[in-house]
Amino acid sequence: MREISLIEVTKNIREMCIEANYFLEEDVKKALNRACKTESSPIGISVLEQLEENLEISEKEMNRRLGVTENDLAGFDEVEIE
Repeated sequence: MREISLIEVTKNIREMCIEANYFLEEDVKKALNRACKTESSPIGISVLEQLEENLEISEKEMNRRLGVTENDLAGFDEVEIE
């Protein structure tokens, strides 16, 4: 039987949970952007813009935690971290 380190599994699951809360799939980002452009309610627009701003902040924070710099992202439209 193969032995797996509980500490390593716990660490990996923790990081995956954190990542899941910092990044959105590209289709969700596009839907959010589309909703922002088509929303007619001023309050709705404000909420959607706040969500987009929060997404940008969270992605930058996660990249900072992972040690990814702006130079690393140069030339990429999007970066997937596996």
